[in-house]
Amino acid sequence: MFKEYVFGFMTHDLERVIARADTGPSENVLAALGLLTFTEFMGWFVRRITNVKPVKHEERASFEFFFRRLGPAYAELLDGGLNVYRDFRSSLVHQYAIREAFDVDLPGRRAACGIYLDAAGGRYHIACGRYFADFRKACADAYRELTGSEPPTGVDGGV
Repeated sequence: MFKEYVFGFMTHDLERVIARADTGPSENVLAALGLLTFTEFMGWFVRRITNVKPVKHEERASFEFFFRRLGPAYAELLDGGLNVYRDFRSSLVHQYAIREAFDVDLPGRRAACGIYLDAAGGRYHIACGRYFADFRKACADAYRELTGSEPPTGVDGGV
């Protein structure tokens, strides 16, 4: 199920949308929405498989659990007080808007983190290409951890 759903569906769809951005218009906000909701799903999935006990506000706990797995820069956002779940994920899911002034960058692979504040402009950016590469790598790492096997070829997430 993991291999088919995560690598055959989720990451495959995101990869196609982000790749289209190199050749013309693409669904940038939908890509950001997918990344944020898939992050929550993966947190829920890994927590269930590894028998992490459910907690109050499970959705946020699941999101933050997997968001941290995207890399140290993502954990630093949470540890620094940015409420990524509320201000980005929930706002985008429920209002199709984000509480903070933001831009969505496709492909955005050169960013150091998939969500960052442009200090000069004072706006947050969701760098979908960078976020996707880190998400895909975190999924590959979770697959190794949960199955003891290597993920399908080409899903390690290099940038």
